[in-house]
Amino acid sequence: MRKLIAVCCALLLSACGGGGGGESGPPQSPGGVYTGTFHSNAANVTFPVKGVVSEAGRFFFVDLDNGPIYQGAGNTKGDKYDGFFKAFAPDGFEFINGDAVTEGPILGTIDERGTLIGTYRAQGGDTGTFNLTYVPAEYEIASSLGLLVGTWNSTNDGVTSTITIAASGKFTGTDSDGCTYSGTVSLVDPDFNAYHVTTNQVCGGTTNGMGGVLTYTPAVGAGKPTFAVGLGGVKVGIFAIFTKS
Repeated sequence: MRKLIAVCCALLLSACGGGGGGESGPPQSPGGVYTGTFHSNAANVTFPVKGVVSEAGRFFFVDLDNGPIYQGAGNTKGDKYDGFFKAFAPDGFEFINGDAVTEGPILGTIDERGTLIGTYRAQGGDTGTFNLTYVPAEYEIASSLGLLVGTWNSTNDGVTSTITIAASGKFTGTDSDGCTYSGTVSLVDPDFNAYHVTTNQVCGGTTNGMGGVLTYTPAVGAGKPTFAVGLGGVKVGIFAIFTKS
């Protein structure tokens, strides 16, 4: 698993712009697998992202160009979505404020099973947007703990991880850095392809509690099934893709 260690949590983001005003119409579900872009005005950079939002509003996204993980949770009121996120930079990298971890609120507008669009404003001068498009083929897959039962392997940045998931959703695992993992995968809505995950990572006597979201990809042809998981805690964030043994 990819371990991203915080330097400090200094950049506070506050919502602004296009999400303003009261909620409109009946509640909209934010759930979905999404692709799209994040844009930082301060850096003048637009970068591609992909991720998942569960029916309960938990989410993770990955910057496909540079590697940061964005993980958090939110609530819906009508077609408005507001939440809190934490972002983790890859090892050896920093965000524009000079830190490896940032966190703060987000605000957006939902077109259910269509788009999720919003804005943020960062202390220190950064403002930005996100523009995400729903991917039905990857989200409208029934979820079941039975799909995840077994042993799964991942290799990322030279670190090999193995976890075993039981029918109850409980799992244990280890990685080649000597860390151990234990936790639980649980269903959110059996009609959709998002699972909630909680875990304790123990490395060198230090325990890091984390939570996040998992999404499953069925086997294609002679291939094997995989799942992607994004997790975040106080100081550590993880994104990994596991393949079934």
